[in-house]
Amino acid sequence: MSIDLSWLQKESRLLLDVPLQPVQGTRFQPTGFPDLGAASYRVPGDHNESVLVESAQSMANRLENTIWDSANRSLIEPAQGIPYIVANAQGHETSSIEESHRLNSGYFPDSLRKAVGDKIQYSRTSPVNLVAFSKELLRIDPNSILHGVFLSQLEDGRLRLPRLLSSFIEASEATLVASGGVKLDRISAKGEADKGTGHIPFSRTEYAAAKITAFFNLDLYLLRSYGLPEEANRFLVVLALYKIRAVLASGLRLRTACDLEVVEPEKVVARRPAGWELPGLDELSGELQKAVAACRSHFADPSITKV
Repeated sequence: MSIDLSWLQKESRLLLDVPLQPVQGTRFQPTGFPDLGAASYRVPGDHNESVLVESAQSMANRLENTIWDSANRSLIEPAQGIPYIVANAQGHETSSIEESHRLNSGYFPDSLRKAVGDKIQYSRTSPVNLVAFSKELLRIDPNSILHGVFLSQLEDGRLRLPRLLSSFIEASEATLVASGGVKLDRISAKGEADKGTGHIPFSRTEYAAAKITAFFNLDLYLLRSYGLPEEANRFLVVLALYKIRAVLASGLRLRTACDLEVVEPEKVVARRPAGWELPGLDELSGELQKAVAACRSHFADPSITKV
C-alpha cells in the first residue's frame, strides 16, 4: 500500500517542528562562524537567550548526504536510478550530489550549464521558462530542484530555483557553558605556543538549553508551480520525506561535542498539515523505490551523466 499523500494538493507547506535532545548529558556545541562565534540572540519580547545550532546551508548538505554512499561513491540502494552528474575534478571524481552548489560547482565545465540553457532555449531577451528548466533538471539532476540551484555562470544569472526543502536547528532558553583546559606537553612545559609545543591553555564554549528543535519546511506550492507531471511531484515529495526521516535517524551528530537525537523518534508529527505523521524510514525506502520507478521515463538514460 502506498503512503497517503492526498494532502499534497491542499497544503502550501509541509512544516515539521521536531524536538531534539543531546544523546548524553545536557551540553551541546552550536555552529560557529568566522569572527563571530556562536549565533546567539534574543527574541523580541523574550528575555531568554536563543542560539542557532545548525544553519540552513549546513542542513541542506546533511540532507543531501542521506542518499549518498561515500564509501562506495554511489547512491544508496533506495535511491538507485535517481539522475545526477559526475565529473573529473583535478584527478578526483566528484558529483552533483556532493558538490555544495550542485550544477553550478566550479568543478563542472561551463559546457554543462550551456547545454542546460540550450535545451530549454534560454534567451537573454525573453522570460525564463521555469517549467522547461524544471523538467530538464528533473531529467539530469532532480536534487537540484529539491535543494535549489543557481547557474550564476550562465550570462545574466536568471537560471535559478530556490530550495523546496529547507531546514535549520535552533535552541531556546539557552545558557552559555564556559569551560576550558590545557594541552599538556610531556617534554617541555614552556615550549613555543606558535609551534604547538609547551602547555597551551584554551577556552571552550558550549550551551545547555531547555528546548532544541529541528525545523523542516517543504514548499509544496512552489513545487506545483513548476508544472511537473504528477508522478514527478510525488517522487520529489517522497524523496524529501525520506531525507528528513534519514537525517533524523542517523544524521544528527553535527560535531564532536554536538550529538543529538529525536525525543520521540517513533512519532514525528507535522505542525502543517496538523496531525500528519511522518512515516518510518523502512516505509519511505520502499516508497522511494516505487517513486523512482514511476519517473523512469522522465529521467536521463543512463541516469548518470558524465562530463
